[in-house]
Amino acid sequence: MPFKRELRLTIGSFFEWGFAAGFFLLIGSFLGVKADLAAILPAFMVANVLGVVSMVPGGLGSFDVFMILTLGQIGIDSSLAVVWLLFYRLFYYVIPFIIGAVLFAQDAGKKLNAFLEGLPLQVLRKVAHTVLVVFLYFSGIMLLLRGIAPDLAFRNQVYVQLYPYTFFFLDRVTNILMAFLILGFGRGIASKVKRAYWPTVIMLVVAIIASIKEDSSLRFIIFLAIIVVAVVLTRQELTRDRLDFSWGTRLIDWGIFGTTFLFYAISGFYNAPAIHHKRIPEVFLFPSERIWLTTLVGVLVAAATLYLIYWYLSLPTTNLNDGFDAKRIAAVIDEFGGNEVSHLAYTRDKSIHFYREDDHDQVFFLYRKKADKLIIMGEPWGTRIRLCGGGRFDDTGRQAESKSGVL
Repeated sequence: MPFKRELRLTIGSFFEWGFAAGFFLLIGSFLGVKADLAAILPAFMVANVLGVVSMVPGGLGSFDVFMILTLGQIGIDSSLAVVWLLFYRLFYYVIPFIIGAVLFAQDAGKKLNAFLEGLPLQVLRKVAHTVLVVFLYFSGIMLLLRGIAPDLAFRNQVYVQLYPYTFFFLDRVTNILMAFLILGFGRGIASKVKRAYWPTVIMLVVAIIASIKEDSSLRFIIFLAIIVVAVVLTRQELTRDRLDFSWGTRLIDWGIFGTTFLFYAISGFYNAPAIHHKRIPEVFLFPSERIWLTTLVGVLVAAATLYLIYWYLSLPTTNLNDGFDAKRIAAVIDEFGGNEVSHLAYTRDKSIHFYREDDHDQVFFLYRKKADKLIIMGEPWGTRIRLCGGGRFDDTGRQAESKSGVL
């Protein structure tokens, strides 16, 4: 072996064992060991040699037994010696192993993802997006139930079993406000709106901090960590610029909010002091009129906030409709030709969008908007441009350039 390599290996080994010994003595100092730490250094080195000779990975067992016996002879209590060794093992072996395992999994995952042409990462992102959407709606509904009907909610065994997997707010109005916020931005995440990401992150951070103060159990923290990972992976799934409601999403959202307002209308009727009822369902009873009124104000404020959220997510409100212009329609048809339905452009019962290049109309199509869908009438009329390798060519084979995008 060349001398330079021997020297590098020797210096590297010296620093490795030197820093390990220094860290071991540093732990003893933090534990308040009342002994000459420098006298422990030779024992540490001998214990490591015995660990290497034993051929056990990390000297597990042989190193520890020798150090416990040696520290006991120096006058250090055996329980303190065990704690000392546990801290050393934790920070010198366990935590580095976990970090190495994570880095290995990350590197192996990248190679597997590249080998399968990005499919595993796409699947993981879609699963994370689904998990996040389900969690947001689940949390919103759970908080809403606790805010509007806590007695009914906590009498239900299913609710009691599921409630530990959501956020914790003690105040009734706060639960309702957070429920509407979560459901509002949850709709944006479900619809893959880019604008919804950072407000959702901020809202979740606030909710997580408040919830950990109420429940700091390991199970709950692990659950929240999974949600955080899902939030990070979901970002690439958000591809839309604005929010548009489909009929299905309208039924879901307005069904939730409509039920909430209906509940308060009925409870207000039952709690009115001027009206006496022989039998009032307990679920509609409030401790006092003041609590009912305060909660109702909270619901109204939450509804106004929800409207602002939907307005924000619906920006920018650009309109594709360029309006009816008979001259522009005729010019495109005369230059590029029409088809069997191009004459329907003159009926003026559909919206029209023109695609332009260099201030010249190239294509137009007829459409009508239904909920979150654009229904296009037939094929577009105008020039046909196809992609060929790195260039773009028209039907004659001549290369065509575009300043505004690919057609």
